Amino acid sequence: MKINHSRRKFLNDTSKFMAVSTYMFGLENLLGILMQQQVARADDAAYPYKYVNILTPNGPPRWYFDQPLNPSGAASHFMPGAFGTNLVNVGGVWKSVYKTKAVNFGGVSVHLAPIWSLKSATGGADFASLLDNAVMIRGLNMDLDGHLVNQQRNIRPFAAAPSVSGLVGSASSAPSPSIGFSSAATTRVFKSPVSMGGVAVTKASPVKDLILPFNVAQIVKKDDLDFSIKQALSAIDRHVAERGLSSTGSEKSLNSTYDMFARNLDIFQSKYTGLVAKYTAIIEAEMRAEFPGVTTDLASIKPDGKAPFSYASGDAFKTGNMKTILAKMTPSDSIAQAFAFIEFALTENLTSSITVDLGGAPVTNPGGGISNDQHYVGTVVSTVVTSIFYRCALGCLSELKTALTPGGIYGKTVIHFTSEFSRTPHVDMAGTNH
Repeated sequence: MKINHSRRKFLNDTSKFMAVSTYMFGLENLLGILMQQQVARADDAAYPYKYVNILTPNGPPRWYFDQPLNPSGAASHFMPGAFGTNLVNVGGVWKSVYKTKAVNFGGVSVHLAPIWSLKSATGGADFASLLDNAVMIRGLNMDLDGHLVNQQRNIRPFAAAPSVSGLVGSASSAPSPSIGFSSAATTRVFKSPVSMGGVAVTKASPVKDLILPFNVAQIVKKDDLDFSIKQALSAIDRHVAERGLSSTGSEKSLNSTYDMFARNLDIFQSKYTGLVAKYTAIIEAEMRAEFPGVTTDLASIKPDGKAPFSYASGDAFKTGNMKTILAKMTPSDSIAQAFAFIEFALTENLTSSITVDLGGAPVTNPGGGISNDQHYVGTVVSTVVTSIFYRCALGCLSELKTALTPGGIYGKTVIHFTSEFSRTPHVDMAGTNH
């Protein structure tokens, strides 16, 4: 007769079993990671939903992207200020003005940033198609004026409560419930409602970091891994049979991990490297593509260190024009690595929860960069560079949607763009504050 143990009881029983089995079979961290919450859901079906947090750190201005300042488009609802989304030449002087694009959003015509009128430079869909089921928050009071704390509060608002990534991870049946870039503040703030940890990986070599918890030093050849996992599965079967439990969840967890090893993680690394190259090419194309109202006639825009044409303190290209400055800029490695890892981890079913960041600078150049933390970046320059940054991100998101749609993954995935606070432009258009 089957004994109806509660899930908590089952988890406690299995935890005691793990203390013995891990040393017996030389899979110390492997069992420790995989059998914390998974075994407590032995009769549950695989959790199909995914959560992806894409952090844009250092607070880039959001009115170029997903902070609609005048969603109604009515002049009476809007007070122009020292910010803009398009560049116009007035009497030979370039200015940044706030213009919008009316987009059908949730069945209503909403005035969003002009970036949503564009199409991917590499032949993908219109960016507006990415708005299906989207939510945009115009702004909120975060109470505290700090970069790091507000990055973290976007996915874990209360210190004592679980993070969004932790809630999804606790329901996951993937080999690693939650994986994130170690550079992302949202990775470091991971907290699960159960006794479970997230896995932090580096951008350059995430696969190497993924296998560290599995203590592969004890596995000298594939036959050793086969033997160890088969013994572990047999022991679990005996354990649950003695207690009238089901081993379904345990088997699923261990089998999914075995599959990950069996398919050869070295091949995964080369696949990830190829994905980075793919997204780098997309970013390069988006950077060089025409952006009407933003990259028009850049040769006549000359950053001179004064508002609204200030660029960055100490920059070597102050005496040049925006066309030559932009030509010397290169795509941020962080953007390509982030999207490559998202596609890699989701298509390989390595996790249900991902936290990455796009880096603290929109683009880089050899003479001094421009940070997302734009206290001293003039409005005109910010309109050009930050708009291109967001265009690069949307170009990558368009490709990610294309890659994840055939397997039905995209439709079950929440893509959560976050930063840390809204920004207020200086009245002299020399930069912004928090």
